[in-house]
Amino acid sequence: MLRINFTSQELPVCFLTDRDVEQAMGNKIEFLKELISITREILSDLRPYAFDKISLYARTSDPAYPTKIRAMAGCYGRYSVVRSFSANERNREMGRRRSNNFCIIYDNETTDIVAIAEGNLISDYRTASIAVVGLDAVMKGDYTVAVLGATGSVGNAVLQSLSALDKKPRKVIISARGRGGFSNVKERLEDYIKRIKVDLEIEPSESIEKCIKGVDAVIDLISMPKPVSLVKEGMLPEKVTYIDVGKNALDHEFAMKFDTYVFDSVELRKLPSPATFALSIRTMLAERNFRVMEIGDILTGRERPGDMTLITVLGVPVVDAAFCQMIMRRLSLI
Repeated sequence: MLRINFTSQELPVCFLTDRDVEQAMGNKIEFLKELISITREILSDLRPYAFDKISLYARTSDPAYPTKIRAMAGCYGRYSVVRSFSANERNREMGRRRSNNFCIIYDNETTDIVAIAEGNLISDYRTASIAVVGLDAVMKGDYTVAVLGATGSVGNAVLQSLSALDKKPRKVIISARGRGGFSNVKERLEDYIKRIKVDLEIEPSESIEKCIKGVDAVIDLISMPKPVSLVKEGMLPEKVTYIDVGKNALDHEFAMKFDTYVFDSVELRKLPSPATFALSIRTMLAERNFRVMEIGDILTGRERPGDMTLITVLGVPVVDAAFCQMIMRRLSLI
């Protein structure tokens, strides 16, 4: 952990790497239990706030590689977090993480910058926390969940967060899009299951079709630069909860078949997603046989999920702010 002196403020600013953040988490299951509890609280009483997320889309000198730059801001208690996010598909070709994140943590009372944190882990666990809170709010009794794209960094965070739930899924079936240097996908997944070490019954699946067949819920973490219809009508049961994190694998036509659309924040629904596309078309056609709500509406009992529920996780930065406070308290920075 580095300390940097800014000329504009008296106290030094701490710079935290992802390694610093992970070490500060300590016992991850206990940490995630607390984060999940706070996430429930935040989503149950989400207040409107302007300028939550600003996206800029640019292109590099090579038009084949779009670059996405996004700024997010959220406030939780005394502290605010502004997170910058950039993603470039070229990173994957070079064996690097696709996105880069940094979080700037401000003290609202003094307006000083308290810390600057590398935000990759923060983003992963914030996203995972929102996804599993949405899942937990909808699912009742024993259930089976499929996790698509489980071997990525967000997949790792989701599986750990699922194991931190009081009401764990009966079975988790996971898939990966490629064999990742192994002889086949199943071998890769079996190796991954041995390494992740979570308190869950996990079953590997060689294909998306087999992974989602007959499950009660799906968490879609597949990340791609452009929409590709990998999950289509007829592949899922008639009653299912689909949690869309990657937002590019669900067929847009199939997205129009859901009866309930749930967002972590309705204010963010203008961001591109299959749910946003479906709502735009169905509203234009003057359809009325669907409902739109937030995860918080289900958590508080104001609304109930439908038979076909599509939950879209767009990322509420208030959870970023809460996560950063948890880390800073463990490091005695606040």
